Amino acid sequence: FLLKGIYLFDVVMAFVVHGSSLTDYFEYEFFRKRYYDRKKFITFRRANFIFKSLSDPEESKKLSDKHEICLIYDKFMKREWLYLGACSFKEFEKFCDIHRNFIVKPRFGSCGKGIYIQDIAGKSLRNLFSRLVAKDVVIEELITQHPQMAALHPYSVNTIRVTAVLTDSGVKIMNVALRIGNNAAVIDNHSAGGLVANADTETGVVYTTGIDRSSNRYVFHPVTGEKIVGFEIPYWDEIVTLINSVAVVLPRAKYVGWDIAVTEEGPILVEGNDRGMMGVQQQADQIGKLPLYESVLKT
Repeated sequence: FLLKGIYLFDVVMAFVVHGSSLTDYFEYEFFRKRYYDRKKFITFRRANFIFKSLSDPEESKKLSDKHEICLIYDKFMKREWLYLGACSFKEFEKFCDIHRNFIVKPRFGSCGKGIYIQDIAGKSLRNLFSRLVAKDVVIEELITQHPQMAALHPYSVNTIRVTAVLTDSGVKIMNVALRIGNNAAVIDNHSAGGLVANADTETGVVYTTGIDRSSNRYVFHPVTGEKIVGFEIPYWDEIVTLINSVAVVLPRAKYVGWDIAVTEEGPILVEGNDRGMMGVQQQADQIGKLPLYESVLKT
């Protein structure tokens, strides 16, 4: 009982002093860390300050709308898509003639919630169209990923989260995280059971183990057995070029977590996140990124 009381007191103090949420406390292993180390982590409260300081809310909110993302970044996505709230049944029917399976995404949503693959075999297209319109969704052509990326977990499109800040001197890549699906899920989101591992911002080589939200660590993927540590992200130089291009499209949305998929032809944009999670950046390597962001805020 006394030990539980000590932990509870420490959780409360971490919130008061550092703005740490309960999730922060355990993901960043504050129960192992002292004040000096804790103050380097971007907690929930510090993250909100960074988001507000770096980006204009009106510009950033466009990234919360998957239809807006498709409209604004269409040339970087390199795949067909439809917003069901602004298309006709004939357009939907034509899309289905080409794509017998497609990904369905809620127009507004995060953390992979509500995303699934739709198989149209044996379905009434008219009824399916009506249901999807009512759900207010965007549908997209399925991505065929690079074989090296697929080998990690073939059930999901495994993406690279590149968090970047647009500064007066150009685009600065703050963090690179390899996101890998798990347990045969069709999404790779960390919050939905996926794994995340940090990669070097210069080389695109993974330098940490994979880790899940429960802080279980994996040198090898638990489903496929593929090695995570040392994995070399394909087309890394091209990914950097892509980030430099997408990051300047909305110049007042200076902080964005960009999700990039890699195909055999090269990298493509999946989406941008105006509040890209700090846990994805800090949990795997247990290195607080606040000093890094403070250097950008001062410029």
